[in-house]
Amino acid sequence: MKIRIVSETPSGGWTLIRLVAKEQRGQLVPPPSDAEFSGEVGALLYERTARTLVVGLGESTSVDALAVRRAVSSAALNLRKLGVTDVVVELTHHAGFAAAAAEGLVEGSYRYEKFLQKKTLPISGCVFVVPKSDVTAARRAVTRGQALGESVNFAREIGNTPARRF
Repeated sequence: MKIRIVSETPSGGWTLIRLVAKEQRGQLVPPPSDAEFSGEVGALLYERTARTLVVGLGESTSVDALAVRRAVSSAALNLRKLGVTDVVVELTHHAGFAAAAAEGLVEGSYRYEKFLQKKTLPISGCVFVVPKSDVTAARRAVTRGQALGESVNFAREIGNTPARRF
């Protein structure tokens, strides 16, 4: 998976992953009900017409790398099930967690399909949107996070493969 870092949202047929703290639910248009979108870590609200997946981060005071990784991982898993292959992750307010987001994206898009006849399409194109001042730091962080995610997925692949298949 190739992850690009940019400072402006690209145009085209991308699906947007938007990270939202619980307190920011009221800013969504139209505001979702509590039953529809709780805002808890990993809660999802897919706006099909806008091609946007809103993902909860929990309380804004408790947002950390673990919450971002879990939220982006949950989003990647959901989007892969929907057949989405190109995503934009909006990190404009959470650029410091770019490594965690990259790790979550790679881990969440993993699926063990070695012996399946029909395989699902993986997330192949990804763009992280960060403020212009954070692009260089985000590139380094994403490289590190992506390497960690790929290492975890490799370990999962080994654990999922039957011993007689090695």
